[in-house]
Amino acid sequence: MMIYRPASSNYDTFLQYRALIIRAIALAWKDPAFKSALYATPKEALKESLRYDFPYDMELAVIPNSASWRPELNAGWICHTQNVVGLTLPPRPEPGEEAVALAEYNARFLTFLTNL
Repeated sequence: MMIYRPASSNYDTFLQYRALIIRAIALAWKDPAFKSALYATPKEALKESLRYDFPYDMELAVIPNSASWRPELNAGWICHTQNVVGLTLPPRPEPGEEAVALAEYNARFLTFLTNL
């Protein structure tokens, strides 16, 4: 099985991710089993059904009932929630250790736009 790995450019990766999401939505509308898998384990569902290896080092969750289709409106869609990137606020380290702790946090945890 060939696994799809996005391009190395973060912008290209993002554009490919957006295109993949359209395919995933269409498949979820058509296939109840895929839809259930997408809710339960989104990264695995995308990999298994669409051969897409999620490229970001971050959690992926599918939020149910987060939009409505209203074709009489200009754009047609009403989103009830916004996409969210979580911010983990770690506790303050001992006095004098802040700079080292921040540098380490930056190096280890602020990597959501890098490929795995």
